[in-house]
Amino acid sequence: MKQHFPRRAWWLIVMILFQLWPAPLRADDVSRRAARYFAWLQQSQGDSLYAHSTKQVAASVPAAAFTQLWPTLVKQAGALQRQTAWTCTPAGTLHQCQSTLHFERASLTCQLTIDDTLRLAGIFFRPATRDTSATSAAPLPKGVTEREMQVTCGAVQLPARLTLPAALKHPCPVVVLVHGSGPNDMDGTLGENHPLRDLAYALAERGIATLRYDKRTKHYGANFLAVSGWRMNLRTEVTDDALAALRVAAAQPEVDAHQLYLCGHSMGAMLAPRIVASAQGTVAGWIGLATPARPFWDMLHAQLLYVGGLQGLTPTEAETLAQQTEQKMKQGISAEYITDITAYNPLTEAAQLASIPALLLQGGHDYQVTHEDFALWQQTLEGRTNVTLRFFPNLDHLMRPLPQMATPADYQRHVPQSPEVADAIAAFIVANETH
Repeated sequence: MKQHFPRRAWWLIVMILFQLWPAPLRADDVSRRAARYFAWLQQSQGDSLYAHSTKQVAASVPAAAFTQLWPTLVKQAGALQRQTAWTCTPAGTLHQCQSTLHFERASLTCQLTIDDTLRLAGIFFRPATRDTSATSAAPLPKGVTEREMQVTCGAVQLPARLTLPAALKHPCPVVVLVHGSGPNDMDGTLGENHPLRDLAYALAERGIATLRYDKRTKHYGANFLAVSGWRMNLRTEVTDDALAALRVAAAQPEVDAHQLYLCGHSMGAMLAPRIVASAQGTVAGWIGLATPARPFWDMLHAQLLYVGGLQGLTPTEAETLAQQTEQKMKQGISAEYITDITAYNPLTEAAQLASIPALLLQGGHDYQVTHEDFALWQQTLEGRTNVTLRFFPNLDHLMRPLPQMATPADYQRHVPQSPEVADAIAAFIVANETH
């Protein structure tokens, strides 16, 4: 059975579903062709790349987009300083060729997909993979302790970490952190940034415990569907494991189970109302960081248009590419997932949680979840005295201060998360305690 699961749409520069061809090739033939295509990319020889692309790619990506791709990357990430050798792996009747590119301000993995006629079947850039053991070995701030845990949900067993204030005078509040879309580790690692880990440390310094865990799609990778009963929907991707994490957090002796909170980021925030409702009264409040309100496909379309503009495409070219990319993406994920995420309305579900306090934080330099989403939340939750909505004009999607609207390359540059985020969460929890 073919396995599919969604990727981070905002990291999409060009993603094509590929035509399959027979006849295997030697690895050195493919790697040499990958090096040639990459040289053309660096030289902005879009016409050459276009001429050597598959029919599907040529129909979807104009030559101008190939020409503008490298200058756009350099503008965002800085000059290329070094790169690793190309490694090519057969994938069915295709070949996935990868090289890690180290720019001045970012490290990206370039993946070129080449078919068995040596034509270019796709170009994809993503944050360079980091060693998660190095992430785990990061020094703890003074006054913070951690304990390795496990979140179990049926056959699924996920590595987790409980972060605690070192000096506990009494059971403390605990917050379960839920990731955004894509295969995230427990730290929410994105390039040089670890927003969930940083938030866990900041909250521990303010007397609040957190539980975070690797996402199922991260921990199991290609085996995700097998451990999920061959189902791919919002429940198997996010909500089931979040509910299991809430149960684990509430059972720890250091925490006050009556002060159990859920904090979601991006997709995790979007699904927070459903998770809280399913927790059946055990959650004292929920927190949304960069919380989507618009329909998923509308948000994705807007993100693709923005990225297309950064690539130098005209509005018409960006619109055409966005529509074609959405269509290809829908072909690459299950009908069940499409139905689930299309039907989900976070505003409607949140409106049913009138008795549960909520805190929503939004950044003005976030191009993925925008002020348009924040305004929709304001309209939906207007008049609720137990809801706090805060807008920070200079924060991006990771809740970091940036001087201008974020770009994809900014995620590769480490910027500390704003302390205003942890301050706001801590104040919300303290205020909720006193009511």
